Amino acid sequence: LRGDGPDGGSVGASDLALHVPHHTDREHFTTIANGRGAMPPWGDLLTEDEIWHVINYLRAEAAERTPAP
Repeated sequence: LRGDGPDGGSVGASDLALHVPHHTDREHFTTIANGRGAMPPWGDLLTEDEIWHVINYLRAEAAERTPAP
């Protein structure tokens, strides 16, 4: 989730642990399904349920990695 993976630089990745909490689940769904910028769309490869599972995973990981205020 840190954006430092092998393709992070080529897609302009950011630290999702910090980024995820600032957007709604619907915004994440749309971005995952349709892509954005250099991020490809996943809507043809993942079902709606699978996309929601990804969002739930991102939310759980972000909550675990981001310290509470």
